[in-house]
Amino acid sequence: VAAEFTRKFAELFVKNDINNNIIFNINVPPLSKSEIKGWRYTIQGKSKYLDTFEKRVDPRGNTYFWLTGERITVEHGEDCDDFWVSKGYVSVTPIKYDLTDYDIFNKLKGTEVEI
Repeated sequence: VAAEFTRKFAELFVKNDINNNIIFNINVPPLSKSEIKGWRYTIQGKSKYLDTFEKRVDPRGNTYFWLTGERITVEHGEDCDDFWVSKGYVSVTPIKYDLTDYDIFNKLKGTEVEI
C-alpha cells in the first residue's frame, strides 16, 4: 500500500513542479488497500516518545535497537498527520529541511568578531 501510494504521489509531485527545498513525510496507516479512506495534506503533529529501546539481533547476527517506548501525542488537531492516520487516511506532510532561522541570521550577519 505504501509503495503504491508513494509511486502515484511521486508522479503527482513531478507534474506540479514543487520547489526542490522540500521533502514529504508520508504516513500510511497499517490497513489493507481497501480499508484506506483516501489521503490528506497535513501538518506535522507533535508527539513524544518515552524512549525505551529493545535490543534485538537480526538474522545475520547484527545487533540493533528497536524503539518500543510509548508514544504520547501532544497535538492532535484536525490538520495533523496523527489525526488523519488514526482515521484511516494516508497523510502527506510537506517539510522544509533548511532549519536556518533567517531572521536571526540577517540580524547577526556582519557582527562577527575575532576570538
